[in-house]
Amino acid sequence: MQIVGPEWRTMSPEEWIAHNIHRFTLWGWADYTFPDEQFNTWLRGVETVLAQLGPGDLGRLRAKYLTPE
Repeated sequence: MQIVGPEWRTMSPEEWIAHNIHRFTLWGWADYTFPDEQFNTWLRGVETVLAQLGPGDLGRLRAKYLTPE
């Protein structure tokens, strides 16, 4: 909440995104097309997966791909 700021109390998610999403590295690349087509395609795949994540999905991905270390 500290990173997002108090605006979440008065702005719709759409408005907050319009004002602030550029501050978050993870989403900052979404408006760009990268010259390396393979990388660009991979990054669009990341974008697609993120858009489809629901409650608990991130935890399942972490359990599948991460080790306790």
